Amino acid sequence: MILGMFGRPGGGKGYEACVYHIMEALKRGRKVITNMPLDVDRWAAIEPAWRDLIEVRDKPLTERQPDTRYTGIHRVFGHVDDYATDWRDAEGRGPFFVIDEAANVMGRGRTPRSVVEWFEMHRHTNSDVMVMTQTTGRLTPDIAELIQTCYFCQKASSFGSMSKYIRKVKDGIKGDVVNTTVRTYEKKYFGLWRSHTQGVAVAEVAASDIVPIWRRWPVVGAAVMLPLGIASLFFIRMPWQAHVKQARSVPAVHAEAASAARASAIAAARASLPASVPASAPASVVAPGVQTLAARGKVGADPFAGYGLHMYGCVSAGARSLCMYAVSQNGQVVSRLTGADLEKAGYTLEVQMACLTKLTWQDVERRAVCDAPTQSVQIAQQGA
Repeated sequence: MILGMFGRPGGGKGYEACVYHIMEALKRGRKVITNMPLDVDRWAAIEPAWRDLIEVRDKPLTERQPDTRYTGIHRVFGHVDDYATDWRDAEGRGPFFVIDEAANVMGRGRTPRSVVEWFEMHRHTNSDVMVMTQTTGRLTPDIAELIQTCYFCQKASSFGSMSKYIRKVKDGIKGDVVNTTVRTYEKKYFGLWRSHTQGVAVAEVAASDIVPIWRRWPVVGAAVMLPLGIASLFFIRMPWQAHVKQARSVPAVHAEAASAARASAIAAARASLPASVPASAPASVVAPGVQTLAARGKVGADPFAGYGLHMYGCVSAGARSLCMYAVSQNGQVVSRLTGADLEKAGYTLEVQMACLTKLTWQDVERRAVCDAPTQSVQIAQQGA
């Protein structure tokens, strides 16, 4: 497989290559051939066996005309002979080539055809290659298009951090980003390679006015307000939940008493019905436009036979509803009942409209509408 490691100077390419690629290859017992200035003694201090698995090539293997652009930078891996090796591990795998500053040895328009052919046939040698350079455009397209996985490293200084770098993984040169990771530098790995090959390492000049994202006021404000918002919702819900629990507990506590009261409602209503109403009792007063419907159907021995049934209306609260009815005689209200009271008496209720209820008792059907008289027996007696 051919890998690509790209990024601006100081973006973390060397750290990423050493810690996550070269070290992993050495752990698997694979030889690494590279032109990176690795400190072999430091690597051997981690694992002594790695000394024999690291080969640093700082000059071409064969004698040929010097081809250098800058002092101290040799065109290693610029010729097909530089890839020659007979090393194989127990499983027949070849070495892992890591080519630093690859654009200097396989640049656009300056790469020998023999090198391109070796890359095209590299699987026949069971070798893997990683090319490292700053930009993809400087590589010859014949080799750039062969790269399977690309790693792009960049500084996190724009986020106000010099101790981290950002690594993005792409599927090929022109593929999409499939993974983004923010990595933290570990100082214990800094001595494994020398990134400044022509001078000593110095601290880079960084912008001093860049504030880390976690110190910006929107992030700080969100971090402060989020816990407060959650806490406020919790405390707001507590009284409401207590009220709901209390409201729900009332029917449970008084269920038996309410059932007994409804069971005796019919008997109490029948007992309170007068034997007769005076002839001089005032007539029923009905609101204008309200049609009065008499009991319909067969007259049978239903509990309120001979009495008029009227509807006041219904009140709903969630899934519950309460309907109120009136019992009349001779145009006067003699008792008031709920729908539950009528059901206890044996009626089947069907609320068809806001002011219309169908009452069925065995084979008797009656209709109750909002036409209850405005006079009651007590009022009539006081007027007398």
